[in-house]
Amino acid sequence: MKLVKASSSPVVKPEVTSPKSEQSEVSPSSGSDGEHQ
Repeated sequence: MKLVKASSSPVVKPEVTSPKSEQSEVSPSSGSDGEHQ
């Protein structure tokens, strides 16, 4: 029972950070690309 709760917690946390991290990476990436060009 404890393993299932712990697995659910970390699984949801990384999933939420995945999309946030991707958006953050695209923001600076786009700015750097525009400035370099």
